[in-house]
Amino acid sequence: MQFHTGSLPGLTAIIGLIPELNFGVYAFGNLDHAELRYALMYKAIDLFLDLGDTDWNKEFLVLYGELDKQNKELQKEGQSGQIKGNSPTLGLADYTGAYNDKLLGPLIVTLDGNKLNPHYS
Repeated sequence: MQFHTGSLPGLTAIIGLIPELNFGVYAFGNLDHAELRYALMYKAIDLFLDLGDTDWNKEFLVLYGELDKQNKELQKEGQSGQIKGNSPTLGLADYTGAYNDKLLGPLIVTLDGNKLNPHYS
């Protein structure tokens, strides 16, 4: 089997191929990091090859749940090394404005109280 994933902000995709069997499946998602795409791919393969009834959604939910837990623990560790009482070099209003990224396009940053809000257009 060969497979490849792809992601953009708000979108995910996966393609799975078994060339020897002339089989292919492609799944799209409209949510960042929607790893259901793996479960859909493996379920399609199971159905095509009559391999049984594995609950791939459950399997990947456990896998990615554990990875998410580990990631949150690592974030806490990283944050524990941050310097307390630090503040931005500039005032928050100085970070507002229009930005552009070659991949993501235009970004507008506004200030709402003490919070910067990014808006992709």
